[in-house]
Amino acid sequence: MKLRTIYTYLLACRRSWIIRHNYEKLYKKIGNRNPELLKKASGEDLWMHKWGKVNKHVSPCSYRIFSRFIGNNQNIVPLEVFADVIEPILCPPNQYAYYNDKNVFDKLFPAGVLPKTLLRNIRGNFYDINYQLVDNPILGDFLSEKIILKPAVGGESGRGVQIFTKSGYQWENRNGEKLTVDYLISNYGSDYIIQEYLQQDDVMSRFNSSSVNTIRVMTYRSVTTGEISVPNAILRIGASGAEVDNAHQGGMFCGISGNGELGKYVCNFLGEKNTLFNGVDFANSCNVIPNYGEVIDFAKKIARQVIHHHLLALDIMLDKRGNPRLIEINVGGFSAWLFQFTTGPVFSDYTNEVITYCMKNKR
Repeated sequence: MKLRTIYTYLLACRRSWIIRHNYEKLYKKIGNRNPELLKKASGEDLWMHKWGKVNKHVSPCSYRIFSRFIGNNQNIVPLEVFADVIEPILCPPNQYAYYNDKNVFDKLFPAGVLPKTLLRNIRGNFYDINYQLVDNPILGDFLSEKIILKPAVGGESGRGVQIFTKSGYQWENRNGEKLTVDYLISNYGSDYIIQEYLQQDDVMSRFNSSSVNTIRVMTYRSVTTGEISVPNAILRIGASGAEVDNAHQGGMFCGISGNGELGKYVCNFLGEKNTLFNGVDFANSCNVIPNYGEVIDFAKKIARQVIHHHLLALDIMLDKRGNPRLIEINVGGFSAWLFQFTTGPVFSDYTNEVITYCMKNKR
């Protein structure tokens, strides 16, 4: 065996170990909050047999945890197998960097899909919406009353996302810090984007008015037919007073049915359920996402433009007119637990074709 092949194999083994170790810690943390979730569940042995063919190191914890939320379904995907085997095959890692750069989106999608870009920074240089070089950006010239600043690369879990409000001829964040070129250089360095802040639909604002609450839509491009479907979707809701809706920053999420109706509980990333959040009683009310059919069609159109990946997680908002707008594309670090805590198995009826494809392409 060639030295390079041995080295690649050892790197893959190390990566697999790290993934398993990280999910073991997550399972333990979930179990500490609710020990009942880690008890053996009905149908577990059959599930272990099914997924053990994909990865011999599969843990029963995913089945034990998620079956308590969505039922004893053999298609529940083990999180560590998803991260270690399925995701790298469906979403080639050598294409991550391109689709993870928010400064690329305006080249991929037509006008009106994204919030309007006011200024971008790419590798230390400033550019306008049309990618024309800007030597001395004048931040006070932005016409919006609010703007949003976010890293163009990275920024997972809402890190680095800030809202600035116009105060005279300047912009201030919630801490009273002024937006200047020096501030951008000191706090962001390079590779970030400034966009107009879009007011969200009144119905969506009712769940939390301080954050833009996004619909996380999962799209899947079939490995057998190439057709794009939406097996799952959830609503992400920010905590009261928060500027982001991320579950790792106090937010909660709620399942969405095929007709746009919200589930009867919200959940956090540790599987802790609530029926009341931000004053909304989910258990005793019927909440429906406006224009949900249009949201699904919009998500499929976006997915058709991303040609390298079979699996996407799109964050979509509804603007003041109820029109869907794209906020984020996620091609890596797919949060499968969002769906398996609320709506169903990640791939739903497509699970077996995904397993077959991944086993054929595992090398």
